[in-house]
Amino acid sequence: MKTNKIINQMNIKKAKAILVFAFLLVFNTIQSSAQTIYVNDNSTTNDIYTSAVGNDVSGTGTAARPYATISKAITVASAGTTIK
Repeated sequence: MKTNKIINQMNIKKAKAILVFAFLLVFNTIQSSAQTIYVNDNSTTNDIYTSAVGNDVSGTGTAARPYATISKAITVASAGTTIK
């Protein structure tokens, strides 16, 4: 009887450890999938984040090929996305 109780306690500890590991794995995956989208107007004067003029048609949302408008960035953004 005492042996079964010890085994059950060990199984509970293992289950807790597995749950914590799974949570950390999922949380890390969610964080690492966060995206940054860049937006720039028709000028590169005094720009900090981008190196090109924005374009909502051919832009990809990267610093090298930003979107032109916040509206475009919002339409492609998902939860956790940073728009610069």
